[in-house]
Amino acid sequence: GRLLVSQTESFFAGSEEALAEKEKKKEELEKKLAESELRKKALSEKSDESEDERRELDSRIYESQMEKHEADLRLARFEAQTDAYKDKLYDEFALTYAQAFELADADFVMSRGVRESREYRDRIRELGEVSVKAIEEYREVKERYDFLSAQKADLEQAIDELNTVIRDTDSLIKARFKESFDSVVENFELCFKELFKGGSARLGLEDPEHPMESAIEIEAQPPGKKLQNINLLSGGEKTMTAIALMFAVLRSKPTPFCILDEVEAALDDNNIECFASYLKKFTDTQFALVTHQKATMEHADVMYGVTMPEHGVSRVLSLRLGDEIPV
Repeated sequence: GRLLVSQTESFFAGSEEALAEKEKKKEELEKKLAESELRKKALSEKSDESEDERRELDSRIYESQMEKHEADLRLARFEAQTDAYKDKLYDEFALTYAQAFELADADFVMSRGVRESREYRDRIRELGEVSVKAIEEYREVKERYDFLSAQKADLEQAIDELNTVIRDTDSLIKARFKESFDSVVENFELCFKELFKGGSARLGLEDPEHPMESAIEIEAQPPGKKLQNINLLSGGEKTMTAIALMFAVLRSKPTPFCILDEVEAALDDNNIECFASYLKKFTDTQFALVTHQKATMEHADVMYGVTMPEHGVSRVLSLRLGDEIPV
């Protein structure tokens, strides 16, 4: 019985040690289980975060795919437009893309290019259909143009030469006119005084700077009157002043023959006498006078008269003064 008790105590003592060891292992396992639970929870949370990241990545992938799809669509449209522009470039301008690329301008402005293109199109449209004879016609027109250009150059040279001659001639004319006019002015005053038995007269130019285009001013002062413009004189005084001017011109530039047509019609007998007497001073000039004044006829050397003894039949009579008049 003692042996049995001893074996029983030994059994319980071994069991307590085993139980203690089992408790210890249990605690270690529970601790490991708690740590595993903590790792599991951490992994679960990390898994949730990864799931959220996955969902976000899936959303971003979907958006990227949509953007890529839209980009592909736009790229397809752009490629179609590019092909259409290439075809249009070749059809309208006979240029390939490579050739056009070489002509690219970095400073090109689209709005200006569109406007210029429209203008060029209008000009090309105005040219009409292409003519196969255009080259030959161009040669002919070019030859004609060169000929006319040479003629134009010759004409321009001739014009320059003529302008030079005109300028020289104008200078010579002005010098000669000045010389002649000064002589007429001097003789006019002398003739006026001789015809009017006194007084004074003056010739002048309204615009001395342009003598060839200027009008001539005539001022006369018959004896006993004040100096005034010729338009303010009486009819007889105007006639005598004009006759004085005529005689002044004849003195400056004598002429061998002169015809006077009723220049003294407005003069009275005394002025006709002065006029006729003054004619005799021009010994180197032969005068033919058309007149109805008897006082003038008295100073003539030869008279010619026209009569009409029958209707429509004229007869000329001549008479040299000093000859006997036929009865």
